Amino acid sequence: MRLRDDSIIQPGLLSRFRGGKRRAFTLIEVLVVVAIIVMLAGMAVGVMSYLERAKVDTAKMTASTIKKALLDYKIRNGEWPGSLNELVNDGTLRPENLSDPWKQQYQFQPDATGLDDRVQVYTTNPKDGTQIMGPN
Repeated sequence: MRLRDDSIIQPGLLSRFRGGKRRAFTLIEVLVVVAIIVMLAGMAVGVMSYLERAKVDTAKMTASTIKKALLDYKIRNGEWPGSLNELVNDGTLRPENLSDPWKQQYQFQPDATGLDDRVQVYTTNPKDGTQIMGPN
């Protein structure tokens, strides 16, 4: 079979096309698409892991902020607040600081020995059940 520019087309090459449309994908094309999907999935897993670590770090920093607000409240009032909501009512803490990145309320526990500067602020990571605390 000859074209206008006198180039020769192999008969098997035309059998892959019908009406200007391809009949199927080649193995190489399928492998390239699968490789791209695998790479994208790998990046998504890495991003999800990074986001989870960021949530844990955010929870620790917020717990530290709450601890400082609790100590400030204790110094001004001579006793620990009954709940974290008292810190919001007092103006020491903003309402958005009461919830951790997983939308749970932070908890606090003053030291049982009665030391003035000992209080633990914590929350629980719902993914693995670990307790996340601010610095001591």
